[in-house]
Amino acid sequence: MFLKDDFWLAASAFVLVPICITLAVPAGIFVPAFVLGACGGRIVGELMVVLFPDGMRGPLGPQIYPGLYAVVGAAAFTGAVTHSLSIAVIVCETTGQLSPLLPVLIALMIGNAVSSFLHPSIYESIIMLKKYPHLTELPPSRISVHTLKVEQIMVKDIVYITKDTTYKELRELLISTPQLRSYPLVTDDEERILLGSVARKYLNFLVTIHLGPDPGLTLRRRSQAADMFGTYNRTSVMRTSMSGHTLLSNSPMHENLKKNGLRTSLSFHRKSDPSLAESVLLDRAMKLEKPIDIDDLAVDSAPFQLVLGTSLFKVHTLFSLLGLNHAYVTHRGRLVGVVALREVRTNSSKFVPSFIKI
Repeated sequence: MFLKDDFWLAASAFVLVPICITLAVPAGIFVPAFVLGACGGRIVGELMVVLFPDGMRGPLGPQIYPGLYAVVGAAAFTGAVTHSLSIAVIVCETTGQLSPLLPVLIALMIGNAVSSFLHPSIYESIIMLKKYPHLTELPPSRISVHTLKVEQIMVKDIVYITKDTTYKELRELLISTPQLRSYPLVTDDEERILLGSVARKYLNFLVTIHLGPDPGLTLRRRSQAADMFGTYNRTSVMRTSMSGHTLLSNSPMHENLKKNGLRTSLSFHRKSDPSLAESVLLDRAMKLEKPIDIDDLAVDSAPFQLVLGTSLFKVHTLFSLLGLNHAYVTHRGRLVGVVALREVRTNSSKFVPSFIKI
């Protein structure tokens, strides 16, 4: 009777748990997996009672308790689903007993090892199904992940700044690389000894403070504002009615309007004098040719660096544990490349077995 009830409970949980996990509601994963594992363990316990009613060692030996099998099954199944070993502690705290600790640990380690070999955890599987960017776990037993070096996956065509970089070169660099958030600072173009990294925000601030707004753009805006202002005044006054009578074309108001419009136009054109504009542009061109002046406080003197002999497995571990976005690759202090999270993710996905990919 109990075996039949446990079987139907396990069958219903086997159908309802995937629905509960995949619903767009915060139903959780731990408790449904725990219940399903407990149902499976209870079935095994009831079968053992049927096969050995007096215990495996007879009436004088330890008896079989299906509840203990349920606890072990719940821990083993939940640990296999989540790839976690802390389930043993949770089970002991939940039951308040240490007697099932040894069988729970044995079942948990076996289930975790088998599940890790066959498939990723439920959390990583959901990430893969949703197509979220992530770092796939590398199998440590694969020799390829240890023989593949960072010099084979790094980007060698890198952009950098030196202390001799001019404001013109810096402005062009910022415009051409909007996706970068920091830039390496090296000694010169030949040796390229890495001195640190500078954030993009500081470089934008440096260019803005030193150069200021574009004078050509300012003059063009001023001229457009003058034209729009004069046109608006002329049309608005000509369309204005006074006491229900429209102004005549030979009205003195038109003469005053023409004089005011001409005076406004002349004042704006006087401000945009060609000689003044040329001097402003010449001064800006001279500023563009000056080398940049970077404050030492704005330089990160200890950016994360890797050497050429670093393996992909070690790079993957560092990016996963430290949450790195990129790392510079150096050889005897000389900057030779950069490896970003995209390169690590692309090369790591090649070592995942085909039956694990979703």
